[in-house]
Amino acid sequence: MTSDKLWKRWWNKRADKRKDVGSVCRKSVHPYLPGESEATGGFYEIVAPVPGDVYALEDVPDETFSQGILGDGAAILPAEDYISAPAAGTINYVAATGHVMGLLLDNGIQVLIHVGINTVQLDGKYFHVLAEMGERVTPGTPILRFDRGEILRKGYSLMTPVIVTHEDRELEVRAVSQRNVARGEKFLKVTVISK
Repeated sequence: MTSDKLWKRWWNKRADKRKDVGSVCRKSVHPYLPGESEATGGFYEIVAPVPGDVYALEDVPDETFSQGILGDGAAILPAEDYISAPAAGTINYVAATGHVMGLLLDNGIQVLIHVGINTVQLDGKYFHVLAEMGERVTPGTPILRFDRGEILRKGYSLMTPVIVTHEDRELEVRAVSQRNVARGEKFLKVTVISK
């Protein structure tokens, strides 16, 4: 079974949970301001997997992301040609076309990184996966390389959503940075509201 089919199977099994959790998560996405008190359920930080300008998911020109269908997070317009792991965890999804990677973080949170908009249409051209399914990664480990110049020349947006996918727990996802991030800089704060 391909990784694409595995991801779709996982996603489809959670359809009922997405409906329940989605509205709660969607309403709770807002900027994280340093000095705020932490939620009682604990929180986790996710670092930027690529440097670049930061955008709210609502600004992503694809309804799957802008409407929060897959989950919450933010997007980065990459200033470099590779993606690194945003936290410690295991690669648990690699799209056959190489433009999407999923990580199950050590804290149990699922993160999805989608390079570009409609880049699935490139059928893997200009993408080179650097980390395999099941591979353990730490923050900063290179996991995916792509050719920014060629992708842009083909007319595709490189806006890259970084999504904390909906799951059994109620989560609050906040963007730490509102403008520009460096690779490895604090990017998203995920607070566990209920377990």
